[in-house]
Amino acid sequence: MSKAYLIDNSSNLIEFISRLIVNEDLENTTVIFPNRRPVIYLSKAIASKKNKATGFMELFSIDDFVDRIYEEFSNVVYPQISTLEAVFYLFEINKRVSFVNTNNIDYFWPWGYKMYSDFEELYLEQVNVSSIDYLIQNNLPNDLKNFSNRVSRFSNIYSAFYEKLDANGFCTRSVKYKKASVFSKSYTEENIKNIIFAGFYDLTKTEQELFKNLIDSANGIFISKNGLKINNLLPKLNIQKVINDQTQQNKTGYHFIKAPYLHNEIFKLKELKKEFNGFKEGDLIVLSNESYLFPIIHNCLDPKLDTFNISIGYPLSRTPIVSLFDALLNLHKKSDNTIYISDYLKVILHPYVKSLRLGNIDFVVKIYAYCAKSYFLGQGKSFVEPKELETEQLILNAISKLQQQGFDVSYNELLDFVKLLDSYVIDNFLNIKNIGDFLDKVVTLIDFLQNNSNASFHAIESKYIESVLESLDELSSLSIKKYKLDSSVSYFNLLKNFIKTKNVAFPSNPTQGFQVLGSLETRNLTFDRVFYLGANEGIIPTIPKQDTILTDDIRKILGLSTSKDRLDMQRYSFFNLVNSADEVFFFYETAQDKSKSRFLEAIFWEIQKQEKSLEVPKEDDALLDVTFSQSKPLKIENSQKARQILNSDDFYFSASAIDTFLNCKAKFYFSYILRLSEVSFEEDLDAMAIGTLSHKILYNYFKDYEGKAYAPNSLVSELEKIYMLVDNEILSPSKSIWLQKEQVKYAIKRFFRHNFKDIDQRLVQHLEFPLKMDIEVNGKVYHIKGRLDKIDSENGTTIIVDYKTGILKEPNIDFVPSMDNKSQWLSKIKSFQLPIYALLVNDILNAKDIKFEFWSLKDSQIKRFKVNSELLEAYKDTLRFIINEIVSCEFFECTDEDIENKCVNCPYKVICSRHFVTKKW
Repeated sequence: MSKAYLIDNSSNLIEFISRLIVNEDLENTTVIFPNRRPVIYLSKAIASKKNKATGFMELFSIDDFVDRIYEEFSNVVYPQISTLEAVFYLFEINKRVSFVNTNNIDYFWPWGYKMYSDFEELYLEQVNVSSIDYLIQNNLPNDLKNFSNRVSRFSNIYSAFYEKLDANGFCTRSVKYKKASVFSKSYTEENIKNIIFAGFYDLTKTEQELFKNLIDSANGIFISKNGLKINNLLPKLNIQKVINDQTQQNKTGYHFIKAPYLHNEIFKLKELKKEFNGFKEGDLIVLSNESYLFPIIHNCLDPKLDTFNISIGYPLSRTPIVSLFDALLNLHKKSDNTIYISDYLKVILHPYVKSLRLGNIDFVVKIYAYCAKSYFLGQGKSFVEPKELETEQLILNAISKLQQQGFDVSYNELLDFVKLLDSYVIDNFLNIKNIGDFLDKVVTLIDFLQNNSNASFHAIESKYIESVLESLDELSSLSIKKYKLDSSVSYFNLLKNFIKTKNVAFPSNPTQGFQVLGSLETRNLTFDRVFYLGANEGIIPTIPKQDTILTDDIRKILGLSTSKDRLDMQRYSFFNLVNSADEVFFFYETAQDKSKSRFLEAIFWEIQKQEKSLEVPKEDDALLDVTFSQSKPLKIENSQKARQILNSDDFYFSASAIDTFLNCKAKFYFSYILRLSEVSFEEDLDAMAIGTLSHKILYNYFKDYEGKAYAPNSLVSELEKIYMLVDNEILSPSKSIWLQKEQVKYAIKRFFRHNFKDIDQRLVQHLEFPLKMDIEVNGKVYHIKGRLDKIDSENGTTIIVDYKTGILKEPNIDFVPSMDNKSQWLSKIKSFQLPIYALLVNDILNAKDIKFEFWSLKDSQIKRFKVNSELLEAYKDTLRFIINEIVSCEFFECTDEDIENKCVNCPYKVICSRHFVTKKW
């Protein structure tokens, strides 16, 4: 006679079953659980009691048991279709039925996954699809009557899908369950006397049929912890005898730990481990989501000292190899042949790509990427032809940077290396024939990276790559590999959607040491001590979202489980775990409007009722001992190596170098001694890029007049020339850059309109004219350099022109620097560009009458200056003093003056502990 044991949720289910089997000496017994993990624990428990293995018994998870019956009794065993293949079948059917109004597979993916999941649920619940339309049309509210046509098409796809599966020789999990329920009586007659169903809470109609047939044909025993739905379930299984054992086995001790952020939880767990002298067998760490996995591994687990088992898989979709696929998808999503530089740089600067080796050098790609940023940013280009990535000047720039690092690479070596790189990340994914061809190309890329970069040197990284290759191998074995998709983006989306279903497993032994599990893996298990991380609302429980197709209203009509049923299932599993433990430590975050789980609120209320007090149970804080005070700015020693650089023949002082030193000595050190620079490839052009482009445009414009008088026909015709030059220099189709381009045109137009007559008929002598001179300081010769934008001549006067695109720093020409007014040098002179240009011109051009002009494109003004001999000599003495201070100073210190303005945009402010300085609006 069949019977059921309903035990208290504080009981140990595995212990109860093992004692029952041993005490009643149940032989020829099959035990079935909802999941696999309890099978291992029960086997160990029985073996420990009988001191022998359980060869006389068979232990299964329900899925494994169904597979066993299906394969043993089916005349023809069809393979189970993969989810991906099922979605493809649904996509083909949808083209005819148009349930989802799209013929684009990329848009259909989320719909396809949802439909397949719903179809399987409907099949397991044995919903008669021919009645779906009738049921819904007669039960829908008036405002949803128009939805019935959509549901009708839904039921048509349902029928067509399972017909197509059968015609193509596939089955699904639900089909296996249905067939297993039919074959189940034959199985019990041939194989077993006793069958135990353990740890089940709710069953689909197909599962109910399967269980009922098995219970009727053998001595059926149902064992579970008591729950809301179980009493309603037992009569459906034809179980009349129910033995209730609701004795509370133990009283759980609860500890509540609130933490601002995830890492506070991790470090508190680490403290507890130390306090307990380590975790032991019987301890469980529950990770509410995968975000906790690597922080736990790196901070709380020691493979050399700890014995543990990690059974929560890490999503393959969150690994670096998949982020490379994302970058490649973005690179190849354009329909034309141009390359968006920002996307290209993201690909080649991916950790697996940037470590590609040229000989023994593993940072060549990083150097090349840096040079590519600078090169194309300087040209104002966001989109380029693939061949432009191999431009001669770009390759030469990269070689120069490598030589600065002490590596000698020839032009042909680097060019061939760049061509090889581009052949794998660009050319490799052009002209894809079908899914199989695409997968071959992906494998080719991964093999190339494995063999030529540092990608596989790290143990965990190699595991990621191995898992991806296994997934690609599985995908290539599917029947869909001959499908041809519309674009390369669709192929990458296909791969991403397949990888979403995969996890990276860690080698483990489920019965040794303490356990690290996800919340689902804890079902039907009991532990002495539980550490539950991330017990926040929205995570525990996971809040079911309203279904897009089978809403709760429709589910009630069709007799399917609702969102409330799914919440009840989570509640049942949660309290079975925590109430059966001796001690539970709950960790939960409190920052960013996060709150503790509703399940914890229920525990709080129970404690308050037991203690007859409204006082909230004690919550411990998990706070890190941190300080937010800023460390002192750097004081960088002017070392012997730094002095060697400053005193070398290769070092030249410039106006910008002098200005930088006077503003901040540390910035001078980073910029001109270490030569650190920051180049970002943003969609918009920054101020420096606009300045560089404006100088280049004006150079190209005046180039036609170099060596002759500037005698244009008309302002209109000259502006048309300039506009053409601007269009040729700034080619990006970006709307924001187009706006900046128009602003450049407007600034130049306004300047020429205001000053056209003043510059007409001048003789344009030189453009971009480089000047160098030597200056003696304390018996040592130092080099100074500058580049004059333009040199004009008018009525015997030499005019030095400098273009200005930003805020004009107008020097006080009446100020004569001396040692007595040293503190005013920077505030009065503003910039040492004029003094250095004046010294260079006087030293080299030997002109008698010299005038300086700053052409401000921002203000449409020309500012004129003249430097007399007294001022020139004062500038020379000042420059000698500053150079001497640079080479002989003891430290390069961060500035303490006006840091709100000087540090806010400095690329080195993090190094100097000035990252707290932000822009004030």
